Amino acid sequence: MHVQSVLLKARRGDDLDVDRLIDVFVRLERLAGEGARLVDDVLAVGRLESRARETEAEVDVEEVLASTIPLHAEALRRAGCDIFVEKENAPDRIRGHWNRRTLVSILSNLLQNVCRYASGAPVRICLSRCGSRARILIADGGPGLPSLSPTSGEETPPPEALKESHGLGIWIIHRSVAELGGQVEMRNAEQGGLICEIWLPI
Repeated sequence: MHVQSVLLKARRGDDLDVDRLIDVFVRLERLAGEGARLVDDVLAVGRLESRARETEAEVDVEEVLASTIPLHAEALRRAGCDIFVEKENAPDRIRGHWNRRTLVSILSNLLQNVCRYASGAPVRICLSRCGSRARILIADGGPGLPSLSPTSGEETPPPEALKESHGLGIWIIHRSVAELGGQVEMRNAEQGGLICEIWLPI
């Protein structure tokens, strides 16, 4: 409607207010961004089915993370999010038999959510091995999930609730982790920000 109003004035030869034009362009940019994110999420849901037919192989978590972060480097730069990666309790590489594309999807969706909702916040990624499980913890300094309270050990709401309140990205993460036989917990940190903890069987 805003664009049509501007076009109508232009066709009539009316003087166009610069501030009004800027306001329209800002709104268009925001709506285009929201539309692009929705299309990305819908396409990601469509790819879940094709991954189900793929076979598992030995996958190195560090290698997958190292190859996934550059895919989002520009978006992270624009969002002002610095990433810090650390490894605990794992002198050797952390490897397991997983579907590599599914693991890439999980990490990509987490990084996309950081870019969308935690602009300007640092992001900490911690990899560790605990017995027969790999642990991937991603913590950001953003606003967190509105449906969660900042208590440690709180159970994550069911994926259906998250799908309704926070878009498809969180639902895709839950679905993808389940594909790998793992568990995911999301909670708001005491000091602010979202903590996502993923456990995968090695």
